[in-house]
Amino acid sequence: MALPSVSRRLRHPFPFAILAIALSLSTGVASAKLRVVASTPDVADMARQIGGDRVSVVTIANPRQDPHKVPVRPSFATRLHRADALVVQGLGLEHAFIPALIEGARNGNILPGAPGYIDASLYVKPLQVPSSQNRSQGELHPLGNPHFNLDPVQGKRMARAIAEGLERVDPSGADDYREGLERFTTLLDEKIEEWARLAEPLRGVKVVSYHNDLIYLANRYGLLQVGTIEIKPGIQPTPGHLENLLRLMKRENVKIIIREISYDPGVARSLAERTGARVVPLAVMAGGLGPEGYVDSIQANLEALVGAVAESGSP
Repeated sequence: MALPSVSRRLRHPFPFAILAIALSLSTGVASAKLRVVASTPDVADMARQIGGDRVSVVTIANPRQDPHKVPVRPSFATRLHRADALVVQGLGLEHAFIPALIEGARNGNILPGAPGYIDASLYVKPLQVPSSQNRSQGELHPLGNPHFNLDPVQGKRMARAIAEGLERVDPSGADDYREGLERFTTLLDEKIEEWARLAEPLRGVKVVSYHNDLIYLANRYGLLQVGTIEIKPGIQPTPGHLENLLRLMKRENVKIIIREISYDPGVARSLAERTGARVVPLAVMAGGLGPEGYVDSIQANLEALVGAVAESGSP
């Protein structure tokens, strides 16, 4: 049998090749996800919950790190250079690493004030806004205490700001982001009612924490914070401060010491041994106690606190 001529075998090769390339490119554009870099695990999880399949999210801070002391790594500047959006918790929580990373990233789309800079604190009602900027008061946050993520009611406000930011960067996904926000908000509403019942034993319980990061959690669930192991925010304790704190705990009959997991367990353990109090590990970022999601992390924190209160016999 005669073989087909070369001209017949190569008939119309280029139109088909061009069509294949075009289809490949169009499919790639259609399936491309919004590249989101999140400063903390909390805002990362919220972005994933709201954005769904439209977003690809990477997180900078490790859940067991001190959010005030996250190291600046060049690899994150590279990710930020390619990012479509940067989501921060805000109120200066990330002052130790985000400004330097943004500067190194050289990405105008994620500069503060640009469309791709998404500040989750936009609708938060800040507490402990300092009246002065005197550095002798310790590690101050001029805009207020930035640990509002520990209060799930504030979490709803965070989610709203994140959804609006994603929609701003990706208007074609507006319906998806609004649906994602509605799903997440509905879940939070259900859990907030459940958590109010779970946390009822916490109301009126006196506690000491390592860092000044409990104000939103305490306000929501009625804890009474009588002191901190740090002298002032970011200032480590001296022997004299610890002796004063020891006397205060005995006088106030404090049976719960909250030790945020990024801080030295030894100091909290020593205080507990001298006062008979119980040490409760607490996560200030989602995933610190194991569960990775925001909702699961709130649940884990409350269960740890309620369990410790029950075991301590605190009123």
